Amino acid sequence: MGSGGQQNQATQTTTQTLSPQQQQLINLGMPFAQQFAANQPQLPSGSSVAPFNPTQLTAQNMATGTAAGPLTAEAANAQGAQQFLTSGAALNPDTNPGLQGAIEAATRPVEQNFAETILPGIRSEAVNAGQFGSSRQGVAEGIASQQEQKTIGDVAANLSNQNYQNALDQMTRAMGLTPTVQQASLAPAEATGAVGDVQQALTQEQLTEAFNRFMFPQEQPISTAEELMGLGAGIPGGSTTTVGSGTQTPSGLQTALGLGSLGAGLFGGEGMFGSKGAFSSLLPMLMTA
Repeated sequence: MGSGGQQNQATQTTTQTLSPQQQQLINLGMPFAQQFAANQPQLPSGSSVAPFNPTQLTAQNMATGTAAGPLTAEAANAQGAQQFLTSGAALNPDTNPGLQGAIEAATRPVEQNFAETILPGIRSEAVNAGQFGSSRQGVAEGIASQQEQKTIGDVAANLSNQNYQNALDQMTRAMGLTPTVQQASLAPAEATGAVGDVQQALTQEQLTEAFNRFMFPQEQPISTAEELMGLGAGIPGGSTTTVGSGTQTPSGLQTALGLGSLGAGLFGGEGMFGSKGAFSSLLPMLMTA
Protein backbone atom coordinates (compact mmCIF):
# COMPACT_ATOMS: atom_id res chain seq x y z
CA MET A 1 0.00 0.00 0.00
CA GLY A 2 1.34 3.36 -0.89
CA SER A 3 2.42 5.83 1.84
CA GLY A 4 0.29 8.82 2.94
CA GLY A 5 1.02 12.43 2.02
CA GLN A 6 3.68 14.57 3.79
CA GLN A 7 2.57 17.69 5.74
CA ASN A 8 5.01 20.68 5.69
CA GLN A 9 4.88 23.31 8.44
CA ALA A 10 2.77 26.31 7.43
CA THR A 11 3.24 29.94 8.57
CA GLN A 12 0.94 32.95 8.53
CA THR A 13 1.82 36.62 8.16
CA THR A 14 -0.65 39.32 9.20
CA THR A 15 -0.32 42.77 7.64
CA GLN A 16 -2.15 45.84 8.93
CA THR A 17 -3.06 48.28 6.23
CA LEU A 18 -3.94 51.84 7.29
CA SER A 19 -6.71 53.84 5.77
CA PRO A 20 -5.71 56.90 3.74
CA GLN A 21 -6.91 59.20 6.53
CA GLN A 22 -4.89 57.33 9.15
CA GLN A 23 -1.78 57.36 7.02
CA GLN A 24 -2.19 61.09 6.39
CA LEU A 25 -2.34 61.89 10.13
CA ILE A 26 0.69 59.73 10.87
CA ASN A 27 2.62 61.40 8.08
CA LEU A 28 1.76 64.79 9.60
CA GLY A 29 2.86 63.72 13.11
CA MET A 30 6.12 61.98 12.19
CA PRO A 31 8.16 65.18 11.50
CA PHE A 32 7.26 66.51 14.94
CA ALA A 33 8.36 63.26 16.58
CA GLN A 34 11.65 63.38 14.67
CA GLN A 35 12.15 67.01 15.70
CA PHE A 36 11.64 66.10 19.38
CA ALA A 37 14.02 63.14 19.09
CA ALA A 38 16.70 65.36 17.60
CA ASN A 39 16.31 68.08 20.26
CA GLN A 40 15.94 66.65 23.75
CA PRO A 41 14.45 69.06 26.37
CA GLN A 42 16.85 70.94 28.62
CA LEU A 43 15.95 72.10 32.12
CA PRO A 44 16.34 75.80 32.93
CA SER A 45 19.20 76.89 35.14
CA GLY A 46 18.44 77.80 38.74
CA SER A 47 15.74 76.59 41.13
CA SER A 48 12.04 76.83 40.35
CA VAL A 49 11.10 76.87 44.07
CA ALA A 50 10.45 80.28 45.64
CA PRO A 51 12.72 80.91 48.68
CA PHE A 52 11.69 82.71 51.88
CA ASN A 53 11.19 86.40 51.21
CA PRO A 54 12.29 89.21 53.57
CA THR A 55 8.80 89.54 55.07
CA GLN A 56 8.74 85.87 56.00
CA LEU A 57 12.23 86.11 57.48
CA THR A 58 11.12 89.10 59.56
CA ALA A 59 8.09 87.16 60.82
CA GLN A 60 10.29 84.21 61.73
CA ASN A 61 12.66 86.45 63.66
CA MET A 62 9.70 88.03 65.46
CA ALA A 63 8.30 84.63 66.43
CA THR A 64 11.71 83.42 67.59
CA GLY A 65 12.22 86.56 69.66
CA THR A 66 8.78 86.27 71.20
CA ALA A 67 9.36 82.62 72.06
CA ALA A 68 12.65 83.45 73.75
CA GLY A 69 11.21 86.47 75.62
CA PRO A 70 7.52 87.01 76.49
CA LEU A 71 6.41 83.42 75.90
CA THR A 72 9.10 82.08 78.18
CA ALA A 73 8.32 84.69 80.84
CA GLU A 74 4.57 83.99 80.70
CA ALA A 75 5.17 80.26 81.02
CA ALA A 76 7.48 80.89 83.99
CA ASN A 77 4.88 83.11 85.66
CA ALA A 78 2.18 80.47 85.26
CA GLN A 79 4.50 77.86 86.71
CA GLY A 80 5.38 80.13 89.64
CA ALA A 81 1.69 80.78 90.36
CA GLN A 82 0.98 77.08 90.46
CA GLN A 83 3.90 76.48 92.80
CA PHE A 84 2.72 79.33 95.06
CA LEU A 85 -0.78 77.86 95.33
CA THR A 86 0.37 74.31 95.99
CA SER A 87 3.13 75.20 98.46
CA GLY A 88 0.83 76.68 101.12
CA ALA A 89 2.47 80.09 100.93
CA ALA A 90 -0.88 81.65 100.03
CA LEU A 91 -2.17 80.74 103.51
CA ASN A 92 0.76 82.25 105.41
CA PRO A 93 0.58 86.02 106.11
CA ASP A 94 4.38 86.11 106.35
CA THR A 95 4.69 84.98 102.72
CA ASN A 96 1.50 86.62 101.47
CA PRO A 97 1.73 90.41 101.92
CA GLY A 98 -1.78 90.94 100.61
CA LEU A 99 -3.23 88.58 103.18
CA GLN A 100 -1.21 90.16 105.96
CA GLY A 101 -2.50 93.65 105.11
CA ALA A 102 -6.09 92.42 104.89
CA ILE A 103 -5.90 90.79 108.33
CA GLU A 104 -4.38 93.90 109.89
CA ALA A 105 -7.09 96.09 108.39
CA ALA A 106 -9.87 93.78 109.57
CA THR A 107 -8.56 93.34 113.14
CA ARG A 108 -7.64 96.96 113.76
CA PRO A 109 -11.21 98.02 114.64
CA VAL A 110 -11.45 95.10 117.11
CA GLU A 111 -8.24 96.15 118.84
CA GLN A 112 -9.27 99.79 118.88
CA ASN A 113 -12.66 98.94 120.34
CA PHE A 114 -11.02 96.86 123.07
CA ALA A 115 -8.46 99.53 123.93
CA GLU A 116 -10.70 102.54 123.62
CA THR A 117 -14.10 101.24 124.78
CA ILE A 118 -14.08 97.91 126.61
CA LEU A 119 -11.07 98.41 128.90
CA PRO A 120 -12.04 101.99 129.89
CA GLY A 121 -15.57 100.79 130.59
CA ILE A 122 -14.37 97.97 132.89
CA ARG A 123 -12.06 100.30 134.76
CA SER A 124 -14.77 102.98 135.10
CA GLU A 125 -17.16 100.47 136.59
CA ALA A 126 -14.45 99.26 138.96
CA VAL A 127 -13.79 102.83 140.12
CA ASN A 128 -17.48 103.51 140.67
CA ALA A 129 -17.79 100.30 142.64
CA GLY A 130 -14.69 101.06 144.68
CA GLN A 131 -13.02 97.95 143.25
CA PHE A 132 -10.36 99.53 141.05
CA GLY A 133 -7.34 97.26 141.01
CA SER A 134 -9.27 94.40 142.55
CA SER A 135 -9.27 90.82 141.35
CA ARG A 136 -12.77 91.25 139.94
CA GLN A 137 -11.44 94.00 137.66
CA GLY A 138 -8.56 91.72 136.61
CA VAL A 139 -10.95 88.86 135.84
CA ALA A 140 -13.22 91.12 133.80
CA GLU A 141 -10.28 92.49 131.82
CA GLY A 142 -8.96 88.95 131.24
CA ILE A 143 -12.31 87.75 129.91
CA ALA A 144 -12.54 90.80 127.66
CA SER A 145 -8.98 90.23 126.41
CA GLN A 146 -9.72 86.58 125.58
CA GLN A 147 -12.81 87.61 123.70
CA GLU A 148 -10.76 90.17 121.77
CA GLN A 149 -8.16 87.54 120.80
CA LYS A 150 -10.87 85.09 119.79
CA THR A 151 -12.52 87.72 117.61
CA ILE A 152 -9.18 88.62 116.02
CA GLY A 153 -8.47 84.91 115.38
CA ASP A 154 -11.86 84.36 113.77
CA VAL A 155 -11.45 87.42 111.57
CA ALA A 156 -7.97 86.33 110.53
CA ALA A 157 -9.13 82.76 109.77
CA ASN A 158 -12.09 83.93 107.73
CA LEU A 159 -9.93 86.36 105.77
CA SER A 160 -7.29 83.69 105.17
CA ASN A 161 -9.90 81.30 103.80
CA GLN A 162 -11.55 83.96 101.67
CA ASN A 163 -8.19 85.14 100.43
CA TYR A 164 -7.10 81.61 99.55
CA GLN A 165 -10.33 80.86 97.68
CA ASN A 166 -10.15 84.15 95.83
CA ALA A 167 -6.47 83.71 95.01
CA LEU A 168 -7.08 80.14 93.89
CA ASP A 169 -9.91 81.25 91.62
CA GLN A 170 -8.01 84.17 90.14
CA MET A 171 -4.75 82.31 89.60
CA THR A 172 -6.53 79.30 88.13
CA ARG A 173 -8.21 81.61 85.65
CA ALA A 174 -4.92 83.29 84.93
CA MET A 175 -3.19 79.98 84.29
CA GLY A 176 -6.05 78.91 82.04
CA LEU A 177 -5.62 82.10 80.02
CA THR A 178 -1.89 81.57 79.63
CA PRO A 179 -2.18 79.85 76.20
CA THR A 180 -4.47 82.65 75.00
CA VAL A 181 -2.03 85.28 76.20
CA GLN A 182 0.86 83.47 74.54
CA GLN A 183 -1.12 83.17 71.31
CA ALA A 184 -1.82 86.88 71.43
CA SER A 185 1.91 87.48 71.87
CA LEU A 186 2.50 85.63 68.60
CA ALA A 187 -0.23 87.54 66.72
CA PRO A 188 2.14 90.19 65.26
CA ALA A 189 4.51 87.52 63.95
CA GLU A 190 1.60 85.52 62.52
CA ALA A 191 0.16 88.57 60.76
CA THR A 192 3.53 89.41 59.26
CA GLY A 193 4.07 85.79 58.26
CA ALA A 194 0.69 85.66 56.52
CA VAL A 195 1.67 88.61 54.34
CA GLY A 196 4.97 86.92 53.55
CA ASP A 197 3.19 83.68 52.63
CA VAL A 198 0.99 85.49 50.11
CA GLN A 199 4.05 87.13 48.60
CA GLN A 200 5.86 83.79 48.37
CA ALA A 201 2.82 82.16 46.74
CA LEU A 202 2.82 84.85 44.05
CA THR A 203 6.54 84.39 43.48
CA GLN A 204 6.05 80.63 43.17
CA GLU A 205 3.30 81.12 40.59
CA GLN A 206 5.60 83.38 38.59
CA LEU A 207 8.42 80.83 38.72
CA THR A 208 6.05 78.07 37.64
CA GLU A 209 4.82 80.16 34.72
CA ALA A 210 8.39 80.92 33.66
CA PHE A 211 9.28 77.21 33.87
CA ASN A 212 6.29 76.24 31.73
CA ARG A 213 7.12 78.93 29.18
CA PHE A 214 10.69 77.61 29.00
CA MET A 215 9.66 73.97 28.61
CA PHE A 216 6.66 74.38 26.29
CA PRO A 217 8.60 75.08 23.04
CA GLN A 218 10.78 72.04 23.73
CA GLU A 219 7.90 69.68 24.47
CA GLN A 220 5.47 71.06 21.89
CA PRO A 221 6.75 68.86 18.98
CA ILE A 222 6.20 65.56 20.82
CA SER A 223 2.82 66.77 22.09
CA THR A 224 1.75 67.58 18.53
CA ALA A 225 3.00 64.23 17.29
CA GLU A 226 1.11 62.37 20.01
CA GLU A 227 -2.10 64.27 19.27
CA LEU A 228 -1.95 63.67 15.51
CA MET A 229 -1.03 59.99 15.78
CA GLY A 230 -3.63 59.51 18.51
CA LEU A 231 -6.28 60.93 16.21
CA GLY A 232 -5.19 58.48 13.53
CA ALA A 233 -5.53 55.52 15.88
CA GLY A 234 -9.06 56.57 16.77
CA ILE A 235 -10.33 56.74 13.16
CA PRO A 236 -12.05 53.52 12.01
CA GLY A 237 -10.82 52.06 8.75
CA GLY A 238 -7.91 50.20 7.30
CA SER A 239 -7.73 46.47 6.81
CA THR A 240 -5.92 43.36 8.02
CA THR A 241 -4.50 40.79 5.57
CA THR A 242 -3.33 37.31 6.60
CA VAL A 243 -1.11 35.37 4.19
CA GLY A 244 -0.27 31.66 4.73
CA SER A 245 2.78 29.81 3.39
CA GLY A 246 3.78 26.12 3.20
CA THR A 247 2.88 23.04 0.96
CA GLN A 248 1.20 19.66 1.46
CA THR A 249 2.02 16.59 -0.76
CA PRO A 250 -1.12 14.46 -1.40
CA SER A 251 -1.04 10.63 -1.23
CA GLY A 252 -1.84 8.31 -4.20
CA LEU A 253 -5.30 7.62 -2.85
CA GLN A 254 -6.06 11.31 -2.54
CA THR A 255 -4.85 11.84 -6.13
CA ALA A 256 -6.95 8.98 -7.44
CA LEU A 257 -10.01 10.14 -5.64
CA GLY A 258 -9.55 13.55 -7.06
CA LEU A 259 -9.18 12.24 -10.59
CA GLY A 260 -12.14 9.91 -10.18
CA SER A 261 -14.33 12.71 -8.97
CA LEU A 262 -13.21 14.80 -11.90
CA GLY A 263 -14.03 11.98 -14.33
CA ALA A 264 -17.41 11.30 -12.80
CA GLY A 265 -18.28 14.94 -13.11
CA LEU A 266 -17.20 15.13 -16.72
CA PHE A 267 -19.04 12.03 -17.94
CA GLY A 268 -22.30 12.25 -16.12
CA GLY A 269 -21.64 9.73 -13.37
CA GLU A 270 -20.45 6.82 -15.61
CA GLY A 271 -17.65 8.46 -17.45
CA MET A 272 -15.04 6.79 -19.56
CA PHE A 273 -15.10 3.66 -17.34
CA GLY A 274 -18.72 2.93 -18.15
CA SER A 275 -20.12 3.05 -14.62
CA LYS A 276 -19.32 4.04 -11.02
CA GLY A 277 -18.82 0.37 -10.21
CA ALA A 278 -16.12 0.07 -12.84
CA PHE A 279 -14.26 3.05 -11.32
CA SER A 280 -14.51 1.49 -7.89
CA SER A 281 -12.79 -1.68 -9.15
CA LEU A 282 -9.75 0.43 -9.95
CA LEU A 283 -9.22 1.65 -6.36
CA PRO A 284 -7.08 -1.32 -5.25
CA MET A 285 -4.79 -0.80 -8.16
CA LEU A 286 -4.44 2.92 -7.51
CA MET A 287 -3.71 2.43 -3.88
CA THR A 288 -0.86 -0.02 -4.65
CA ALA A 289 0.56 2.08 -7.42
